[in-house]
Amino acid sequence: MTGKKMVIAGGTGLIGRALATHAHQHGYEVIVLSRRQTSIGVGGTVVWDGRTAGPWQDALEDAQFVVNLCGASIGEGRWTAARKAEIRDSRLSTSRCLIEAVEAGGQRPKLLQASAIGFYGPGSETVDETSDAGNDYLSDLAVAWETEANAYSGPMVLARFGVVLDGSGGALPRMALPFRIFCGGKLGSGNQWFSWVTLDDAVRAILFALTESLNGPVNIVSPNPVTNGDLAHALGQALHRPALIPTPAWALRMLLGEQACLLLEGQRVMPSKLNTAGFAFAHPEIGEALETLGDDHPFTITNRHNLAYLKRSRGDLEAAESAFRDVLVSHPGHPRAAAEGRALAAEGVPAAERGSGSAEGRSGAAGEHAQDVS
Repeated sequence: MTGKKMVIAGGTGLIGRALATHAHQHGYEVIVLSRRQTSIGVGGTVVWDGRTAGPWQDALEDAQFVVNLCGASIGEGRWTAARKAEIRDSRLSTSRCLIEAVEAGGQRPKLLQASAIGFYGPGSETVDETSDAGNDYLSDLAVAWETEANAYSGPMVLARFGVVLDGSGGALPRMALPFRIFCGGKLGSGNQWFSWVTLDDAVRAILFALTESLNGPVNIVSPNPVTNGDLAHALGQALHRPALIPTPAWALRMLLGEQACLLLEGQRVMPSKLNTAGFAFAHPEIGEALETLGDDHPFTITNRHNLAYLKRSRGDLEAAESAFRDVLVSHPGHPRAAAEGRALAAEGVPAAERGSGSAEGRSGAAGEHAQDVS
């Protein structure tokens, strides 16, 4: 027993795995609450259902910190009424169950509850933790999520995450795919704001918020948000690809419906509390961050991640195939495009699936707006 213990609910997602490793490296005993028995390489795993009390509650004993990252992705599956209910329930019921268990234990560990910058609603005005909530679907979802967590009687941080970027998974490999096949460019006007943070800075900020005297809402975003157009330019530079093929807003709305807001709208969010508390971002600029992530996880390996994504999205490939075919028709003798095709074929991507750089492929990245916490 180290004397320092962290329990992470939803610890098998992108953020949870990285946080478990980071906390373990800093001397914490790590326990992950998961819906299935699995190993993440550090600490132990305790199975729970996220809804009912049970033996899993013993894992909370003597915990210094409890982190709740549970919540179904907002980017996977169409926003039907049933899907929206599932997204909401995955957040509220899990938060309620975990908080009730912590309260019943009689101890008051510091709780970090995941939320999202969707709380603020879309807009171009600069917002921070003092700003009011918006009035769209994602705002209402975040408000309900945080209201449930506010029932906790102990110290708590509401971590409002921006889009978390890492070369090994999450949004970035999906965002990179259109650029890899020379289909990359801005989405819609390109003027919508994109508030982001690298995975490394996100997990460092989580531990900082827990160990410092931070409470209430804390924005976990880089201090330098960018527009979608600037993001496309930086991503093209990092991948040594052009960023010249925009996707019109009408096409995204026709393809994705209400869900197109994930790509066409955004927030300009500042991490005021982290800045005031003296947190030092390792990667505050998008260009440097993407270059560093490319060095750590060369973007050529994203074929493997994209293949897994394509296998999960097989029913949505017709539009992608059509878009890629259009590119090949426009540039029938482009040697780099042919090389890309050979590289994808070598990794087992069927010919009909090599063009997922369409609007549908790009939409997969938007799901990480809610962080990979499922």
